[in-house]
Amino acid sequence: MNLRKTSIFKVISSGSRDKILKVSRKYIKSGKNPNLRDPQTGGNILHHIAIHCHKFIDPEMLTVVYMLACANVEVDAQDHNGDTALHHVVRQRGAYRLLVALIRCGADTSIQNSAMMTAEDILQLDRPPGHEEMLHWYNKFKPGLWCALQEDKPDRKLIEKLLKSWCRLTTVKNGQLINMKARLQYDMKMMSLLKLAETYESSVNLAIALLGGQGDLVRKWIQEGLLINYDVNITDHSYQFRYPDYPEVPQCLLEATWATNCYSAVDALMDLQVNPCVLCPCAENATPLPAVFQLFSGPSRPKDLRIIHRILQHTDVSVKNYLGQTLLFQSVSSEESCDTVDFLLRQGVSISARDKLGRTARDFAQTLGRKKYIQAIDGHVIKLIKVNNFSQIEELVLGNYDHIDDITDRVGRPAIKIAKNASSKQVYELVQLRSAIQSFVKRVFRAVDEGCYEEVGKLLTCKKYAAGRDLCGRTPLLKAVLQGRRSLVTKLVSDCQFTINMQDNLGRSVLHYATLFIDDPDMLQLLRNHGANPALTDVLVWIFQGPGSYIIIKIEIQDADLDIYTFRTNFETSFREALQAANLDMVKQLITGLAENGDVNKYSHLLFECVDLCREDIAIYMILAGFRVDIWKSYSRSEASINTSSAKTDYEPYWISLKQRATETGCSRV
Repeated sequence: MNLRKTSIFKVISSGSRDKILKVSRKYIKSGKNPNLRDPQTGGNILHHIAIHCHKFIDPEMLTVVYMLACANVEVDAQDHNGDTALHHVVRQRGAYRLLVALIRCGADTSIQNSAMMTAEDILQLDRPPGHEEMLHWYNKFKPGLWCALQEDKPDRKLIEKLLKSWCRLTTVKNGQLINMKARLQYDMKMMSLLKLAETYESSVNLAIALLGGQGDLVRKWIQEGLLINYDVNITDHSYQFRYPDYPEVPQCLLEATWATNCYSAVDALMDLQVNPCVLCPCAENATPLPAVFQLFSGPSRPKDLRIIHRILQHTDVSVKNYLGQTLLFQSVSSEESCDTVDFLLRQGVSISARDKLGRTARDFAQTLGRKKYIQAIDGHVIKLIKVNNFSQIEELVLGNYDHIDDITDRVGRPAIKIAKNASSKQVYELVQLRSAIQSFVKRVFRAVDEGCYEEVGKLLTCKKYAAGRDLCGRTPLLKAVLQGRRSLVTKLVSDCQFTINMQDNLGRSVLHYATLFIDDPDMLQLLRNHGANPALTDVLVWIFQGPGSYIIIKIEIQDADLDIYTFRTNFETSFREALQAANLDMVKQLITGLAENGDVNKYSHLLFECVDLCREDIAIYMILAGFRVDIWKSYSRSEASINTSSAKTDYEPYWISLKQRATETGCSRV
């Protein structure tokens, strides 16, 4: 049959994007011959795609090429000029994804055309427009898995690199289906290489099928036993969204699959229990994110909302990013539809969960001025009240969530009134007493801070209050460990064991805290004996590994209260405004809060600003409040407007102590 007369040829020539996808998929799935030739050019369907490569530049359109590969298209077919599809593609600016697809599917890069040129020769010698970008991608896969395995002594590192870049072992050569492993099977020297190939074979076949959007084919292969020992969390080590604007970072199979915008493929992969929360780097040297966060914010975000919801359906919605933010925060940040936010709420995402700065998702939405998300979250709370969901409302109250009794429904009815009229007495009292309960929990934390063993015991006669949290997400048990109060830890572990695996805002558990702040093998064993889970990880996947030195994490935990306080009060800006206005009362208020939440010496540098402005009363108050005075600051002559003969130029910095600076500015009382 003539290729030109087929529906797939015609639609690629003149059809719209949606039409190309629909007709091509139907043609390939029907089992029709993918290797028909064009009598005018001698090329096959891949040549035709290469000629129209501007239509095949994104993952969704590339599904057609990967489908053809799974249907056993001949990748190395040559036209009347001896050109393969690869020869055509390297001449086209921006067709790098098509180039990658052809090499992945087994293209022989050593084939020469009638002019005795390989695809690489065209890039190196003819240098067509855009050759720099195409050469970058060609070199990533050079010489391709087929050619690499034809060497007398194949390079193991190169072959593993190509397998990790999802180069397939199965291809078609001269009309015959070939498995490249056959080259290795009968040579004892190649056994380790054969084992390497077999390690990746099924995973790569799975990846290629999913890149082709073929969820049904994947299910068929598994049912027939053709896919075994595969890794659903495999990553593409060659991935780079675009050169040179984006870094080269591994992309997980789930992300590559959702980029195809093919629901069938995503659905099949989710059925294989892929982990949507596996950590993936989003940029070079950047802190990795759970893959599901890229679903909202990544460059390969799917257009089909069903795909997003299908992935979220089997995602642990308690997962957080390195800032301690849940998917609800991410939905607010990337301005997702209210349907997606409602879906997350139905899936059980916590609205009381706080991030590193002590914010709930509602606080975050308020900061960004996104009222529709505030309404959605408030609506969820109202719904919990209406359906008498006592346990979830109690969890919100104990979780220090502060927008329960002060909210209204869409017609303006207060939550307390709704609870009184539509809920049980228990729920009504819980909503009404929200503030009182949270004040009581604060008393528990205060008693822990002060080490009042007996007071803690009295306050926790009703043990449920041991599940209360502060703004850092800590329970009284975590706070006791942080304070190093061993007797209290022992009591809380014994009396309130149900809190032992509760984690703070950044996912740190009691074992993390005990490792950092007690570092006693007996205490660690006590915690394990009472059910502390050593497999719990924090948001950076620090798993408990026994005693050790983790200075940065330790400081971060110790400063958490202070960081939240300074963020919530916009401390430095507020302080400077009070300083300019010589408002000692406001300064006292700010400093009192600072002292209650951590070490004030972190802000001792502000004393220089006091003496620069000759605010002696404020400086003296801060010194008496415990701010360090043995501090130095770098000034330039132009900044100081004083006699600074030690500086050689107006802009050369020089160091001066607080006492010297106070003397120079005339702050003798300081």
